[in-house]
Amino acid sequence: FRLKDRSYGLFAYINENAFHDAVSNIIENACDAVEMRLDKNNGYVSVDLYPEQDHAIIEISDNGIGIPKEYLDKVGTYG
Repeated sequence: FRLKDRSYGLFAYINENAFHDAVSNIIENACDAVEMRLDKNNGYVSVDLYPEQDHAIIEISDNGIGIPKEYLDKVGTYG
């Protein structure tokens, strides 16, 4: 797990519970995808937090198995 915090005092108004739920879900899914790799020793989940203009950017990436094609149209939806 890698965390790159380049926020430098970044501040954002958020719904704390919704933010926690969303970010936790994405990180959990990333960890699950990495766990499914055949070569688990080289898996990673990376979280990068930084400002860009007037926005707070959070990038979460992994090198897990990826999302099956049949589910790609559901990315960004709820339920």
